[in-house]
Amino acid sequence: MQLQKLIKKEVEVVDKGQITLPKQLREKLHIKKTDILILEELPGNKIVLTKKEDIDPLDKLLEFIKTMPKIDLSGAWEEVKTERKKDWREDED
Repeated sequence: MQLQKLIKKEVEVVDKGQITLPKQLREKLHIKKTDILILEELPGNKIVLTKKEDIDPLDKLLEFIKTMPKIDLSGAWEEVKTERKKDWREDED
């Protein structure tokens, strides 16, 4: 069994209470812009940040749709109408 190297870094709190997560940690945990992190306070001045994995299925679908290539719907509709006309002509023969 291989032990996983854990990351421990100091971060500075800046204006508005913001911190920057180290790049190495973001890459390792696949944390990207707009990801949600859950902050939990523990006894002894400890804080735990956990990446929220429960993503709304509709949000996943929306993200997938954004990656799809653009489709010319008017051109596609014209193609469907042309094919239908061909089918009707064949049925009449």
